[in-house]
Amino acid sequence: GVLLAIPSGLVVATGVFRLANLVFPVPERMLEQFGADVFPKDIPLWQLVFFISILPAVCEEIAFRGTLLYGLRRKFRPVTLALIVGVIFGFFHVALFRILPTAFLGVVLTAMALMTGSILPGMVMHAGNNGLSLWLAETGFATGKLGWPWYLAAAGVFALAFAILYH
Repeated sequence: GVLLAIPSGLVVATGVFRLANLVFPVPERMLEQFGADVFPKDIPLWQLVFFISILPAVCEEIAFRGTLLYGLRRKFRPVTLALIVGVIFGFFHVALFRILPTAFLGVVLTAMALMTGSILPGMVMHAGNNGLSLWLAETGFATGKLGWPWYLAAAGVFALAFAILYH
């Protein structure tokens, strides 16, 4: 389920960003600069993988789906809890244009932790999402240029991934 959720979740999150961009447009130059800042060319690939994929997956999952989720679990019902932890996760990533898609992924990762009772699937998805984003950036493939049918198909695969995780 997690392996299906990684690429489909990335495409769905990109679709969420594109929908948000219709209401709050982000200048293309800002996105290009953000990409250059996050994926600098003068760092070896293994370091980028470690600092962008592995380290955030472990540390952020422990912080958000471990500590924060655990601390709030008795105060809120699961859906509300997933929304709260996801939104806090989105705001943690600071860049205004990233809040909605990052909060979406935060809700997804929180739901995974709630459904499985473990932060490990979320760590794998988080690392996979960030690693796939890095790989796509390195190869020049822009998920933001896909047609809307691709986002709908990815949403279907994403729903299947969650059905697998749920059962």
